[in-house]
Amino acid sequence: MPTIFDNLAPDRQLGFALRKHFDASYAAVDVATGYLDLRGWAHLGEVIEGKSFASGDAPVARVLVGMVAPADSQAILNSLQAELSEPEAGESIHDSSKALEQKERLVRHLRTQLMRGLPTKSGQETLQLIKRQPEVGRVEIKVFTRRPLHGKTYILRGGGGPVPLWSYLGSSNFTGAGLFNNLELNIDIADQIRTRSSRSGSRTAGTTGTP
Repeated sequence: MPTIFDNLAPDRQLGFALRKHFDASYAAVDVATGYLDLRGWAHLGEVIEGKSFASGDAPVARVLVGMVAPADSQAILNSLQAELSEPEAGESIHDSSKALEQKERLVRHLRTQLMRGLPTKSGQETLQLIKRQPEVGRVEIKVFTRRPLHGKTYILRGGGGPVPLWSYLGSSNFTGAGLFNNLELNIDIADQIRTRSSRSGSRTAGTTGTP
């Protein structure tokens, strides 16, 4: 049965479990998150920096950010208007100019998020880390622009862990509050293919004689 991480006790903090598994057993991490801040990056940035990486390698960390830029009240209003109105002709066609405008807005919003906590020495060090890691290719950060991305998942892979993929799925953003302080609901998910194969192999190994 999956473990639930709600941040209500140290052993149920998602940040602690995520760092423990990533540091000890896996080589890379993929993240989808609504929000990202310096405290969140500070928690995993040093682990990312310590993983094996050479120029030309695939990134150690790939992060997809899709923050909801409008205020909550405006987002609710937009949603209601979309439900009550007929779709305009061609509305479903992706508009590159609108995508660029949305991307610029989200990047400005990301900059605001990252500036929080900057006056501290540790905040400045983390900001330098998150600036340097994408420049050398160790980290890849992309902003999702087609629509608000609200889902959160952390996928650990490579490095000979107990299963090929170990994931956390739930409500925690890649922020200090999401990983440690907010009341959240997340679960861990082991790679299903390897898990089923292991169980099947165990049953086969334990079977003797004829049916």
